[in-house]
Amino acid sequence: MAYRQINVRSPFYVEHDTTEKVIQLNVRVWRGSPTSNRPNAATYTLEKEAVDGKAIFEISELVRDYCEQGDSIYALNTAWVETSIGDYTGSPRIDVTYLAAEGYTIHTELAQTSKDAFIDSFVMLPKDMYGNYRLTGAAGETSIAQVMTNATNFTDWIVTENYKDGTSSTYQYTPVLVGSSNTIIQTILLTEDTVSVDFDLDGETSTLYHDLFDCNKYNTPLPEDTFTYTRPQYYNAELSRPVMLNYVNKYGAKNSFAFTLKHTEDITSTSESFKRNVLNYGSLSNINVQHASRKIVKASKQSFTINTDYINEYYVKQLEELMLSEYVWASIPHISSSLVPVTILDKKIAKKNHLNDRLIQYTFKLEVARDYINTIR
Repeated sequence: MAYRQINVRSPFYVEHDTTEKVIQLNVRVWRGSPTSNRPNAATYTLEKEAVDGKAIFEISELVRDYCEQGDSIYALNTAWVETSIGDYTGSPRIDVTYLAAEGYTIHTELAQTSKDAFIDSFVMLPKDMYGNYRLTGAAGETSIAQVMTNATNFTDWIVTENYKDGTSSTYQYTPVLVGSSNTIIQTILLTEDTVSVDFDLDGETSTLYHDLFDCNKYNTPLPEDTFTYTRPQYYNAELSRPVMLNYVNKYGAKNSFAFTLKHTEDITSTSESFKRNVLNYGSLSNINVQHASRKIVKASKQSFTINTDYINEYYVKQLEELMLSEYVWASIPHISSSLVPVTILDKKIAKKNHLNDRLIQYTFKLEVARDYINTIR
C-alpha cells in the first residue's frame, strides 16, 4: 500500500462531495506502526455543513503537534494520519491513511488536497534542471539525505553507491515490511569516498551527486623556518574541520550542508547590576576585595559566523530551505562531539546566480538554541 505524504507546515484540505447537509470527519493521528499502533478512537471529530454539494476540512494544524523531533538526527519527525469521512446516509465511510511530515509548500505550487495524485518514491531534495540531485560534503565528514520509498512496488527500489576508487555497492530497499515510517523514509549516509548515488525508484531513475569540499585547500603552509608553535600542524586541528548543518527541509526530510570556509565564534551576554554595602560593621572598615557593584548575567549566547565554499547555482535552493527551516543542528567539532541545536539568525537570502554573480558564496550567522551558561533548574 502506498501512503500519500502531506506537508503539515502548509494547509492540507480533505474534500468530500455530498448531497447531505452535514459531514463528519474523524481524524486519527499516531506514531509508530501504521497498523498495530493505530488508536481505536478518533483523535479529533469534526463536523461541517456542506456548501454547494461539498465539504472541505483543513487538518494540518491538528496533525503538526504529533510531528515531534527525535533525539537523533536520523530519527524521523513523522506521524500517521487517518481520515474517515461520512455523511450519515448509511453509506460506507471513506478511510485514507497519510504520512505527515513537517514540510511545506509555497504559493506558486498547488494547494494540497485529498484528491491530488502524489509521488510515492523520490529523493527528498530539490531537483536540478536534469532531474538529478546534489549534496555538499567535506573531507573527513559524512553527509546525509533521505529518500521516500513508498509501498507501491516491492522489487524495483535499487540503489547503487559509487566510490572515488571506481568501485560501487548496490542494494535494495524492502519496505514491504512496514513496521513504521522508518521503512518508508530511508536515510542515505555519504562518506567522503562516495562520489554519487544512482537510484531506480519504481522505474524512475536519477542520480545524487556528492560534491566534496576541502577546508584546507585555500591554506598556504608556513615555511619550514617558521617557529614550530606557529606551524599549521600545531594548530587546533578541530578548527580546520567544517561546520556541517543538518536541517529539516521543504519535504519534511533531513539533509546536510557543509560550510567549509572560515567560521568564527562569538559569546554575548546581557546583564544588570546592583549596588550593595560591603562595610564590615565589626571594624567599621570597607572590605576592598568584595564587589560593591555586582553584575548579574541574565542571558548568555554563543553564536557562529559560517561560510560556504564557492558553490553550484543549484545549491541556492537548498540554502533557501535551510533559512526557512525551523529545526537546524550543527556539527562544530571544536565545540562538541555531538550535534548542537542552533537557530539561523539571517532574515534574508539573496538568490544569487552565475549570470549576475559569477562565483556564488554565502555567509550565515547562527546561534546555539540555548544559553551558554546552564541556568535551567
